[in-house]
Amino acid sequence: MAKNEIVYPISSPEVKQLPLLISKSVFTLKECRQIIEMGIPQLEPKRPLRFGKKKVEGAIVLPSDIDWLYARLAGLFATNNCWGFHLSGMQPMNILRYRPGCFTRMHVDYKPHFANFAKITAIVQLVDPDSYVGGLLHVTEEGDPVRLECGDCVVFPSVVMHGVSRVDKGARIVLAAWAAGPQLR
Repeated sequence: MAKNEIVYPISSPEVKQLPLLISKSVFTLKECRQIIEMGIPQLEPKRPLRFGKKKVEGAIVLPSDIDWLYARLAGLFATNNCWGFHLSGMQPMNILRYRPGCFTRMHVDYKPHFANFAKITAIVQLVDPDSYVGGLLHVTEEGDPVRLECGDCVVFPSVVMHGVSRVDKGARIVLAAWAAGPQLR
C-alpha cells in the first residue's frame, strides 16, 4: 500500500465558489477623491505594474501616507473574515489605474513563495463605474462581473481566481488591499 493512497473515502459537498462579500459605501466620494489625489503623482507611466503583457499603472500606498485608510480597511478585514483565516496584518496597498487597453488576466493573489501570505483580497472602487467602458471585475471565471459603485468594496479569499476585462474608454481606478497571515494549511 502506498503511503499517500486513499483507503477510506470522505464525502464532502462540492464547493462551487467561495463567497465574496460586497460592502456598500465603505468610503465617501470625498474620501475616494482624497485617495486618488494622494496616489496620482505616483501613477506615472514610468512606474507601471506589469501583469503579463498589459500595463496597469500602480502606486504603493503605505500607512505613513494615509493611516486612516489602513485603519478602515483593517476593520473591514476583521469584521468580514467569514472564512476564519488567521490574519496577522496588511500588506502594502496599491492604487491601480487601468487606461484603455489595460486588463489583468485571471490570477490569484495568494502566492506561496511570499513570506507573509495574502489571505483576503479587497478591491475598492474609487471612481464612478460609468466614467469608463469595459474594465469589468470577474471573481471566478464562471461568475458574473462584480459591479461596484464609487466607495464600495468587494472582499474575497486571495485563493480565488479574479481578473479585469480590457478597458475600452476612460480610466478604471481602484484600491487593492490584502490581509495576510501564516501560510494556509
